[in-house]
Amino acid sequence: MLSQHGCQIAPSTYYDAARRVPSARALRDEQLKTAISRVHTDNYGVYGARKIWLQLNREGTPVARCTVERLMRELGLAGARRGRRVRTTVPAAAAARPADLVRRQFSPAAPDRLWVADFTYVPAWTGMVYVSVTWNHLGVAPCDSRSCPVASPQAGWDGGPAGDGCGAVWQVAGSGAARAGC
Repeated sequence: MLSQHGCQIAPSTYYDAARRVPSARALRDEQLKTAISRVHTDNYGVYGARKIWLQLNREGTPVARCTVERLMRELGLAGARRGRRVRTTVPAAAAARPADLVRRQFSPAAPDRLWVADFTYVPAWTGMVYVSVTWNHLGVAPCDSRSCPVASPQAGWDGGPAGDGCGAVWQVAGSGAARAGC
């Protein structure tokens, strides 16, 4: 890389580095990696850096906690985490985003022309409860599940929430949904 920018590098520099014996830190790191992997495996993969550090010191292997953390990162090891957040949507970087059917104009001319929906989740004792909320964007009082249509998971065609048969289109995206009216 440096030679591409016009810097002179002596060939002996490369060969010196290739023949150099590993440092004391590198040798110790290899021994510690073996011990860290063993303790992690013996404890069903749930021990994190703090507990592995304590276990190694109990076994008579003096090591710093930051060293255990660094080596665990290099090994790709991690302990079990409690209360981890549920990631409901993992967007694909290469995927095309859905079309904006309302063109960010949230002021329709009449009722029942723009309905907005959103999807979220609520943690409960038994797990995650997924919630879908749908409302008329003109500021009309929100309706309950008995009187409001619920957006389907895909964009689709329906006869309209008022039954007027105008054939509006629901737009459902990862950040919500919108229904563009007639």
